[in-house]
Amino acid sequence: MFRSRLSFLVLVAFGFVFWYTDAAVYKMPLRKHTSQRIQMIREGKWAAEYRRQQEMKKSIGRQSQRHPEVYVYNDFEYSGAITIGTPEQQFNVALDTGSAILWVLHAHCERVWCPFWTSREICGPKQRFQSSASVTYKPMRRLWKTQYGIGYALGFLGEDIVRIGGKGGPQIWIPNTVFGQAMKISDAFKDLEIDGILGLGFQSTAAGEFLPPLANAWNQSFLDQPVFTVWLQRMSNKSTIRIALNLKDNFLGGICTWGGVDTNNCNSDVVYEPLSSATHWQFTMKSISLGTYRSDAPSYEVLSDTGSSFIVGPSMLINSIVNELGARYDAENDVFFSNCSGLTENIKIEIGDHIYEIEPINYFYQITENICVLTLSSMDGTGLGPQVVLGTPFLRQYCHVYDFGNMQIGFAKPKIHQY
Repeated sequence: MFRSRLSFLVLVAFGFVFWYTDAAVYKMPLRKHTSQRIQMIREGKWAAEYRRQQEMKKSIGRQSQRHPEVYVYNDFEYSGAITIGTPEQQFNVALDTGSAILWVLHAHCERVWCPFWTSREICGPKQRFQSSASVTYKPMRRLWKTQYGIGYALGFLGEDIVRIGGKGGPQIWIPNTVFGQAMKISDAFKDLEIDGILGLGFQSTAAGEFLPPLANAWNQSFLDQPVFTVWLQRMSNKSTIRIALNLKDNFLGGICTWGGVDTNNCNSDVVYEPLSSATHWQFTMKSISLGTYRSDAPSYEVLSDTGSSFIVGPSMLINSIVNELGARYDAENDVFFSNCSGLTENIKIEIGDHIYEIEPINYFYQITENICVLTLSSMDGTGLGPQVVLGTPFLRQYCHVYDFGNMQIGFAKPKIHQY
């Protein structure tokens, strides 16, 4: 049952805003998308996009504080609704545990400062924030930019009431929230059905000294606990066939529970692991194995990333797993293809004193009747930051409890298994 106990009153004539709330637990439905990378592989367009991205990476260099080599726009699979301002303006945003700022497109995203520097076609079809239409908006006159691995968003900061949740449903109301308003975005955004990104990381990865939205909600006593839970529907043969047939994704993909553990969809036995970084949802993995292969490194630093549809790791590790599966590497597309019928082994991940298994149905996508692409990707980093990224294949297999109060992450088996 949804809890929402917030009353809100605006006295426009006098410019006063009053609100009160009881701390509560809220549930946000998540919309499931096919990642752009998977969609483009299916359409035969990914090879050209991959070449373009490699050129972009060379020109950008390593400018991002957020491990740029592991982050791409093309991997988003899940989004949720938020609203900003008074009256409410609704946006569809991707949930990202690897960044910490909320940003959406500004109304004047097309009108940039240089006539030769435009993102008209990219911004045009998306929802954009009309700051002049919100009576609770406060300008900050500060520029902002977020640089990702192959993309960016830039503009300026503002402050307003942010509600996590769509119009007419349960919402967390978070007054005095600082957020970015993008005047320019890279063309990596063009075909994505999102209007911005809701960062769920830590303050150190946010813009300046400002609190991320969820931490701001906790500080204002709008949540029962400094916790959020992500439960994603698990894959089934029916869903992979749906993807292979190019059917439109627009259905419930999961639930994000703000302020508590999701006891409706997740078992009560949650196993917690302390974070190994004060700046990211990062923890230590002892080993990973499949079939006769078991990693021989003492341990790996791992990032939990809701914004990635792949499991990413060092090439030696990923190649060893892929060899066990009998898959082949396609250099043009930078992916591993396999005969679907040959994928029968579970990936086993050792974290703390527990072994977590990822079933094949959660680490591949069916492209044609017999060909599948593995959601495994290699990345050889610089030694800084995490070595392995566990994206949605692991999130679909286990509920994730993100506890920013105790700096730990928890894993629990889901009650509902697949769609």
